[in-house]
Amino acid sequence: MAALAPPTATAAVELDLSGWRAFRDIRIPENQPEGLVGVALESAFLENCQPDLRDLRVVSPGGSLVPFTVTDAAAGAEIHPFPARVMNITRTPGKWTDIWIDKTAKVLSRGTLIQTTSKGFVRKVEVRGSDTGRDWYVIRMDGLIADIASPIPVSSLAVSYPLNNFQYLHVRVLDDDQPPLKVEGILCNPPSSNSELTRPLDTRILENRSEPTGNATTTVVDLGEKRFPLVSVTITTPAAEFVKKVRLRGGSTPSPESWKTIFEGTFFRLRKEETSTENLTAVVKPHTCRYLMMELYGGSAATVPVEKFRATGGIPVLVFQYSRGLESRLYYDNPAVSQLDQAKALSVTDLAQTESLFNEISLGPPQKNTSQAGSKPIAGPESATGFSLRRIAGIALLLTGLLVLFKIMLRRRSSHYAEMRRNSRIIGTRM
Repeated sequence: MAALAPPTATAAVELDLSGWRAFRDIRIPENQPEGLVGVALESAFLENCQPDLRDLRVVSPGGSLVPFTVTDAAAGAEIHPFPARVMNITRTPGKWTDIWIDKTAKVLSRGTLIQTTSKGFVRKVEVRGSDTGRDWYVIRMDGLIADIASPIPVSSLAVSYPLNNFQYLHVRVLDDDQPPLKVEGILCNPPSSNSELTRPLDTRILENRSEPTGNATTTVVDLGEKRFPLVSVTITTPAAEFVKKVRLRGGSTPSPESWKTIFEGTFFRLRKEETSTENLTAVVKPHTCRYLMMELYGGSAATVPVEKFRATGGIPVLVFQYSRGLESRLYYDNPAVSQLDQAKALSVTDLAQTESLFNEISLGPPQKNTSQAGSKPIAGPESATGFSLRRIAGIALLLTGLLVLFKIMLRRRSSHYAEMRRNSRIIGTRM
C-alpha cells in the first residue's frame, strides 16, 4: 500500500477567527507519536458545518493554520470493472451458449458482467476457471442474469463468484430452448475495497407497516444520536420473488415536514427454479440524517414485508500533521465563509490508511468562540513558554530594583554614622 504523503509546506500566518461561531479541542493522547493523525467526524458535528466543509479550520496553539484534509465518508473507493478478451463463443442450439475468456494474466476477480443487447430474458449461468485453458474448475453453478421490462424494468447482468486469480474463464449461459443471447463482451469485477472506514449504525425501527391496498411497505428508523453519515441500507425479507421501487427519505426529526428524498431506485429478487438473484441494498450519497423513512411500492402485486433493516455509516476523518505536545483546535460553523483555504490543504496519497489514525483521538465538547478581532493563542506549550519567560524577566527586574534600593539605603546609613562621629569629636574638643 502507498504511504501517506507528508504535509504540504506552508508559512504560518495569523487567522482572523471572528467569523467562526464554535470550536472544539482536539484531544490527543500524551503517548501519540508525531506525524499524521486523524479524528473521526460524527454526524452531530457535521450538521453544524457547511455541507462541503469549507468552514473547517485547524488552528495551532500559536494561532496559525494547520494543513489538513477530510476523507470522503463514502464506503470505500469506487470499483470499476475491467474488460476481458473473449477468445471464442460457441452455441449448442436449444441448450446453452459457451463464452471462453482470457483475462490476459492471473489477476484477481470476484465476478463477471455480461454485455448483451438482448432484452426480455431470465437465464441461469455457470462459471468455471482454469490456469492453463485445459483443466477447468467449477467456480459457480447457480448464477442468474435477467433483463425484464415489467412490471418495473430490471437489468441484472452480473454474476458474482468467490475471489480467484484464474487467467481463463468459461461462462455458460443456459438457453433452455430460447434464442441465444447476443453477447457483445465480458467485463470482470476486481476485488472490492478493503477500507474499514465504515461502521454499522444502531438502528431502531419506529414504524413498520404494510398497506395492501397500495402494495406498499413503509419503514421508519431511528439511526441513533451518536452516528456517522449514512452511506448504505440493506433489508432482509422473506418474500420469494418481487420487484419494487424503493425511496429513502432522511430527516432531523420523524415529523413529515423534515423528510427529504435522498435515494430512489429498485429492490428486487428474481427466481428461476432453484436459482435466484437479488438487489436489496441501496448505496446513498453520505447523509447526516438522524431519522430515515424507506418506502417499497409499485411493481409486484403483493406487499414486501421487512424483517430486518441494516444501515451502514461512513466515517469521514480529518487528517493533519501532529507535533508532540501541541493539541490544536478545530473551528467550525461559519455560514459566511466563501471557500476552503486551498493553500492549507494537506496532500495525502492513500486515504484508506487513515483507518489506523483515529483510534484514540477525539473532539472535546463544543465551545462558543468569543474571538472578535484576530486570533487568540490557544493555552498550550507555546503560550505557556512565553508566559514563563515574561514572568522570569519581571522577577529579575524586581530583584535588580530591590538590590539598587538596598545599596542606596546602606550608603545613606554609612553617611549618617560618619556625620554623627564628626559631630561627637567637635563637641568633645570644645569642652
